[in-house]
Amino acid sequence: MKKNFGVKNWMFPMPVLMIGTYNEDGTPDMMNAAWGGTYDYNQIIISLSSHQPTDNIRLKKAFTVSFATKETVTASDYVGIVSFKDEPNKISKSGLKYEKSKHVDAPIFTNYP
Repeated sequence: MKKNFGVKNWMFPMPVLMIGTYNEDGTPDMMNAAWGGTYDYNQIIISLSSHQPTDNIRLKKAFTVSFATKETVTASDYVGIVSFKDEPNKISKSGLKYEKSKHVDAPIFTNYP
């Protein structure tokens, strides 16, 4: 049966975008951004509110984007719920691994595609 959902501003399935940044002291941070998608053929759009990683983006002018997968659901949920402001060791506690990006001043989390 087909259903008319009317005019809505969502699509399904929505990607879960993982945003990687460096804090002011150089430690990595990551957040779960549930609202994002394709903007144009060479751009994406991410809707963010105020979080530690958004502060980091303003400071460093750089970030990385990864896609959450079923293999990373636990870590993705953890870094999405836990704030660096409350738990400065959240990345090590999440089990995520990272390396410095060759292109921007932000970490690449190697657990993600």
